[in-house]
Amino acid sequence: MKDEGPYILEWLAYHRAIGFTDFLIYTNDCSDGTDLLLDRLQHNGIVTHVRNKVLKRGPHLSALKYAKDHHLYSGADWAYVCDVDEFLNIKIGNGHVEDLIAHFADADAIPVAWRLFSNNGHLAQFPGLCTEVFTDAQPQNAQSGEKGRFVKSLFQPSPHVQRLGLHGPLYKKSHAAEKKWGAVWQLNHDFDRAPTKPLKDFGYEIAEVNHYAVRSIDAFLLKRDRGRAASKPVIAAQLLLGRHLIHFSFLNFDRAKFELGNFPIRING
Repeated sequence: MKDEGPYILEWLAYHRAIGFTDFLIYTNDCSDGTDLLLDRLQHNGIVTHVRNKVLKRGPHLSALKYAKDHHLYSGADWAYVCDVDEFLNIKIGNGHVEDLIAHFADADAIPVAWRLFSNNGHLAQFPGLCTEVFTDAQPQNAQSGEKGRFVKSLFQPSPHVQRLGLHGPLYKKSHAAEKKWGAVWQLNHDFDRAPTKPLKDFGYEIAEVNHYAVRSIDAFLLKRDRGRAASKPVIAAQLLLGRHLIHFSFLNFDRAKFELGNFPIRING
């Protein structure tokens, strides 16, 4: 995570509300006080904050390398790699993580497809809560010429996980074939890689990852200025952990309402 100060509290409040219990957050090179805010949250027992020592592989992959050896990961029942512009939107049961896990009771990993959201015409860096002000979303069905949509995966930590990936765990080849992926789309049974980019049948009736990759125009320009996390040093990843709970306009967008299950989100100032 880098320079995400205006968005952290909403993201934390939301994921705590749906059942995640522990947050392992890596930051690097912050200039807006993001790291200081996370230090304070750590002091209050809400998150675990680590300043990321970025390797040549870049911030994201460096953070994932360190996270795999962290005691919060090894002690978790379920783990979920997530960025601060991504919200896990569960549409079954009460909208909680435990409802998604129960739906795919036999799964070792549950991939949930991204759904991209536009800026809704907003210019200012922080026009309001992401879940309220950004409602223009990618069409639910695959479009002509579309090459699939990425996922984020909820998964059980295991000695069979070779390394943590941005879109799902990468299992050791000796055990990959025996792992069960819970998804509604037709999985590609090429077990050398995880089924992390469905071409259709995205399963949005069960869950989606609302991906506010652009946010407002000002926010997009700031993100562009700081660079890409998946390559060279800029932004790191967050790892959400559930231990005891088992835890500008582009494309053709639909008007979508964010579903919050049966609970409201309130962030007190």
